Amino acid sequence: MARELELKLATDPDTLAALVATRLPAGWQAGPWQTQRLGNRYYDTDDHELRDRGIGLRLRQANEQFTQTIKTAGSSVGGLHRRNEWNVNVAGPELDPVRLPETEWTPWLTSLWRQQKLLTVFSTDFERRSRELRHDSGTVIEFALDHGAVHADEEHDPISEVEMELLAGDIEPLFELARQLIAHHPLHPDSRSKAERGYRLLGWHDMPTTRLQPILIKEGATLWQILFDTVTNAWSHWQLYEKEFVSKPSVAAAEQMRRALGLFRHALVCYSGLPLPLAMHGWRRQLTHMLKAFRWVGTARAQLAADDIVWSSQGENFLPHHDELVELLPDERDFASGIIAVENLLDSRRYALFAINMGQFLAQAPSDIAPALLLPADERATELVIRQWEALQKIWDSAPHSQDFGFYDRQKRLLRRALWSCLIFGELFDDRQRALFINPCRDLLAGIQDNQTLASLDHLGRELSDAEYRDFTGWLFAQRETLWSALQMTREFALRAEPETLENG
Repeated sequence: MARELELKLATDPDTLAALVATRLPAGWQAGPWQTQRLGNRYYDTDDHELRDRGIGLRLRQANEQFTQTIKTAGSSVGGLHRRNEWNVNVAGPELDPVRLPETEWTPWLTSLWRQQKLLTVFSTDFERRSRELRHDSGTVIEFALDHGAVHADEEHDPISEVEMELLAGDIEPLFELARQLIAHHPLHPDSRSKAERGYRLLGWHDMPTTRLQPILIKEGATLWQILFDTVTNAWSHWQLYEKEFVSKPSVAAAEQMRRALGLFRHALVCYSGLPLPLAMHGWRRQLTHMLKAFRWVGTARAQLAADDIVWSSQGENFLPHHDELVELLPDERDFASGIIAVENLLDSRRYALFAINMGQFLAQAPSDIAPALLLPADERATELVIRQWEALQKIWDSAPHSQDFGFYDRQKRLLRRALWSCLIFGELFDDRQRALFINPCRDLLAGIQDNQTLASLDHLGRELSDAEYRDFTGWLFAQRETLWSALQMTREFALRAEPETLENG
């Protein structure tokens, strides 16, 4: 078994051609270029059993040589792919079950082959120009330029990418080379494998349902351990949905990307005043810049939620003038300007360099950890949570009794911060303490979102006739009255809690 570790950068064909003639930075020596035509067939069952288990089975032809490969799903951070890989040579262009690499899955794969269940489901065909690069430090990498396409049924997806695979030595020179290339060429990290792109073409890919989860904290965890785990959690979530957005832009993917950035930035805010490693300097400014590309997402979510209500059976049964509202709905919501903003962010050199730095940070944890970060997290976490709870209590106490949704809307940032704090430090408290802190914030945020949805319905209803709109506003008024009562009940529950009850043991 080999442990494959490669950095993948997406680009365009013209840049690939330019990279052939690019002079390498000082400290690198290059071998001669080699050119191969690589044809790859990927196998699975017709109900995608291999994909569901995170296993890839590939037969590759390089000139007259054939290689069978098994890969596991592995991980990808900042374009850096890590996965287990088993390779064996075979005699010809067909799978040879006798020559399958020895893995725990081999008996199962052999059984599928004997039952004739293994089918070619998609293929890749590309030209690879590659050469070996050696660094003065002893690091050796294969530097490859791939140009071709992924094919599935009648669909295809172009391949134009740089792959840098670590063959020997330390990983740091690989990242430094990537940074220098990005500084001079339009390159950006790509977390999608060729196999993943093939499955997407087949339509065998489902939108993830993963949501941000609380950080699992071991007894006696230090401040640094919690921060590192939070950064890992947030960035993994970002990359999961970044792949979704790059492949098929959507409001749902953008919303999860925005949440990941919010958690990430809030973790850094929580650690304000502590001496963070040098590699983390400037991160808050970068994340703030990235979040600006997602300002449109909240409004888009509300519009889509309003549309869903109109189309739902609930809307059909309870919405006044439902049929007329259906006629007013656009065939498709246009979020082009927001989507372009996110695409421009992901294509920017600034983001590409940050993603590379994140990949290195998570692959090589920094060594300059200050003693203050190695202290147990309990005391600081408790102080932070109590301070936030006291701030929330002042908000609850000053909330108006008459209907004023704008008041709660202005508290969104504070409420989100409270939820993010619970994701980061919540495991330090027991279930009752977490519920006391998190439930009011979560319920109020849900109420704020519901009111935004009602505002989107109101905007749609304004296109009805005057008489129809009067009927419709009566229904909206009743919905807002019910929602306001629910918000006030949540507020009263929160006021009965005391910050001191959050003291952890």
